[in-house]
Amino acid sequence: MTRPLIARFLAAPESQVSDGNRTNAEWDEVTRLKRRLGAVLAPIVRSEGVEQVATATGLEPEQVEAIGEVPASGTDPIDELSLRTVAAILAIESSYRPVSVRGRIRDHLIVQMSRGPIDVDTVASRYGFGDAETLRSKIEAEAPFPVREYVRLRVALSDGPNRKP
Repeated sequence: MTRPLIARFLAAPESQVSDGNRTNAEWDEVTRLKRRLGAVLAPIVRSEGVEQVATATGLEPEQVEAIGEVPASGTDPIDELSLRTVAAILAIESSYRPVSVRGRIRDHLIVQMSRGPIDVDTVASRYGFGDAETLRSKIEAEAPFPVREYVRLRVALSDGPNRKP
């Protein structure tokens, strides 16, 4: 049985950083996760068509075409997408509404943080996410959360709360 797209999107990365220093391995993991996310989004564009995805997301057709070429073309086309837009793309091939998909993404982040246990203040300061309130707003879908930052957060959370910056 094929895993649902949202489950594939939420599949946690396996961290390869264990020494507590930011290394090329950490950035490689960010790149790998972005490619995996792109590999979930691109087939939706290819199967549903650029126009349908553009209509569902409000993106320009050129942006949608670029998403359809990820990961072969690199991950730049998805870096600036918000999780709200990603949820709209994922919802196209699911029985969920975009707001429900976005809620599942948010809930998944919160569960990952609770496994630590680690709070937003610690994550924001330890991993360079800036102001904790801004990060909290992004996690709670009150502010745009770019995929680039979401992926960095996923990689940071997969490495556990004891890692030092």
